[in-house]
Amino acid sequence: MGGSPGFKGEWANDGDALVVDLLTNQYGIHIRTAANAISDGEHIWVSPLGDDTYGIGTILSPVASLTKAMTLVTATRKTIIMLPGEYDEADAVTWPDTDDVVLMGIGNVVISSTDSTTHVIGIDPAAASGTWTATLKNITLDHADGQVGLQVDNATVGKRINLILEDFATNADTETDASIDINRSGEATDAIRVYADGHGQQIEGLVTAITESTDDRFRFKGYRMTGGMTVVGAVACEVTLISVGMLTSGLTVDGANKLTNIHCWYETDANPNVYTQFADAYATY
Repeated sequence: MGGSPGFKGEWANDGDALVVDLLTNQYGIHIRTAANAISDGEHIWVSPLGDDTYGIGTILSPVASLTKAMTLVTATRKTIIMLPGEYDEADAVTWPDTDDVVLMGIGNVVISSTDSTTHVIGIDPAAASGTWTATLKNITLDHADGQVGLQVDNATVGKRINLILEDFATNADTETDASIDINRSGEATDAIRVYADGHGQQIEGLVTAITESTDDRFRFKGYRMTGGMTVVGAVACEVTLISVGMLTSGLTVDGANKLTNIHCWYETDANPNVYTQFADAYATY
């Protein structure tokens, strides 16, 4: 057995190459050669036992914070892999302007920012040449009282934003604070699309979204949204909930929004938790 701090795996001969066989193979990450493990041109590795001063972001030399990892992103090196642990960032994390950055957690990864007075992670990209995408996988954001978890804006991007959330979760000290906040400082025609696929993860705070474009999409599948959801804007945009547990009386959408909810339910998120029917509804266009 061997590996870097905070990493468990096996070294095995594969011809002339060394293979790091991750215990969580479902993530499909393999470092094929020793040289690649030392100088990885695609991935940026983060570990609680890493080092922001001397680490270079490889599996053998990880950095210690997401903040540092974001500074290492390039047009070709833009998949950030965080090893299990709790990460308290020194300030709000600024997502890089680079398109198609992927933030992936292996195991239980919880990110907070005790010292931030605004949010934990902020996404507000610079001008882009085409549709701009950010992806968060298997990440939990822990946001304090008065703090937003994930803040998204389109002030200057000038194009559509795709926000991909897979098995994303939040812990909220105050459930009325926004776990996800979608703002619209940019042009009304610059759509924002949220595609969230989970497997029973909890979004503990409120999900808030401003809509200004009929091309906006807010799709949530397989989540417990116990902080509720509010969509503001008299726009015929898509709001879709599939297999979602929604806070009782916690869903607010504009009458113009195209709401579809399938196999959903209401829950009080209390002790005991009381569940009630949320009848299926299908939007018409």
